[in-house]
Amino acid sequence: MSGKILRLPIILLLAFEFLLGCTTSGESPEIDLTFDGEKCTARGPDFIDVGDLIVDLDKQADGVVVVYLYRLDQGKTWSDLVDHYGPAGTFALPPEWVKGMSGRDVGGDKYDRQYDLDPGIYGIVCMFMGPETNGTWAATSIEVRQASGY
Repeated sequence: MSGKILRLPIILLLAFEFLLGCTTSGESPEIDLTFDGEKCTARGPDFIDVGDLIVDLDKQADGVVVVYLYRLDQGKTWSDLVDHYGPAGTFALPPEWVKGMSGRDVGGDKYDRQYDLDPGIYGIVCMFMGPETNGTWAATSIEVRQASGY
């Protein structure tokens, strides 16, 4: 009987971690970006614990995509970053209230990069330079929090 009682909290904990986007297998959480020349879409967790994050990009357009991961200054939000960049595809330089983690040209079709992140709110932005269009797309944000300690 005690084995059944012990398994239920473990199952609930694993389900809770899965729903929150945490991993229990030692794998790093991942954000998958797709850029098709008209939009940059993202799929992944909304928040993670301090540590590694993998960003993958599937580039489906001719041209160069630069993926930026910015840490927003305290008090700034994802909405502030989206407002700064304006309509998707408009070119804009980063605001002064972000700390650039990286900008990397993606000349090929795939991009895979691992980051080690401290607590904070981060924005992922795609900048595109193509034969017929140039612009900036705010893709997604992620909150990095201190580990919960369970």
